[in-house]
Amino acid sequence: MTPIKKNIMLLSLFCILMVVVRILKTDQFSFIFLLWNLFLAYVPYAISKYILRNIKTIPGTKLFIVGSIWLLFLPNAPYMATDLFHLHKRVLILLFSITGLYLFFISIQHVVTILNYKLPKINKLLFLTFVFIATSYGVYIGRFLRLNSWDIIHPFGLARQCLSTILYYPRFIDMCSFTIIYSLFLGLIYMLLQNNITIINKKNA
Repeated sequence: MTPIKKNIMLLSLFCILMVVVRILKTDQFSFIFLLWNLFLAYVPYAISKYILRNIKTIPGTKLFIVGSIWLLFLPNAPYMATDLFHLHKRVLILLFSITGLYLFFISIQHVVTILNYKLPKINKLLFLTFVFIATSYGVYIGRFLRLNSWDIIHPFGLARQCLSTILYYPRFIDMCSFTIIYSLFLGLIYMLLQNNITIINKKNA
């Protein structure tokens, strides 16, 4: 088992253990939703891992489709960090947030490795900037508009709610502020971690 897989497994098991202990101690299931959030955080990681394992054989069209699904689900990983709004349960939330962010950055590194193989001439800085902004906006609409990745099956309703934020000036300012600040946060953490989260080959995925 690679160090990355071991880290993910240990973090996830500890998260589950913490929830179970809390349920047993309080007889309340109020934070069981964190397990669902953790599952959603696994989705982009699993997708990027799949692409990386099939990088030599996956056709361009399929890569674009699967990559689009990856980007759609990517905000679910760092979204858990915003659960820190529940500060009175900070230890439990923090643990899930760390796990979600770890999965997020591993998945990002998967995709950077894929780009280095498939599109070596692409500007990685511009790509990562786009991904961090798109992810942060996805986190915003998830946290404040209460929309989810699967709401894409209702594209008109999704577009209407997103446009209502853009067209209403106070919400537009809030949206821009959150998106920019959270993008900078993700970018800063990525810069700090990128030398320590290196994918040497697909066996490390």
